[in-house]
Amino acid sequence: LGIENYDRYLTAECAEMVRLVDHPLVGLIVDSTNSLSREEPIGQVLENMARYCVGFHVKDYTFCRSNYGVGLAVIGQPAGEGRQQIPHILEVLQREAPHDFSTVLESWMPACETTEQSLAQEEDWASRSVAYLKTLIPAYPPQK
Repeated sequence: LGIENYDRYLTAECAEMVRLVDHPLVGLIVDSTNSLSREEPIGQVLENMARYCVGFHVKDYTFCRSNYGVGLAVIGQPAGEGRQQIPHILEVLQREAPHDFSTVLESWMPACETTEQSLAQEEDWASRSVAYLKTLIPAYPPQK
């Protein structure tokens, strides 16, 4: 069972849940962007969660001015093209996670004007993101 961080709980609370359950089949899914709304930087997320990691959700983002001209909006980006420190996150998780962990690509892609445009952009983002992640994550099983 993997419990994912999200904006309802601080990552320290997620880690405490796993500590209290204290079962080898219960761990945490580190989502690289979900804790932004709790104003938890990725270093803090990793400090609290890496030792319990059973899964990693890769998500990249950038900030831009909101449509109202005041404040900022978090906008998804293809993996490797935003602000997220994906190589650093993988390095920490590979070092500190107790077991091998799954890696799942997610996207916060804004919708386009039409469904067809959204689907085309989604395919483009997925291709670019997977190509980037292949440079960071070795093939499994290892190629002979």
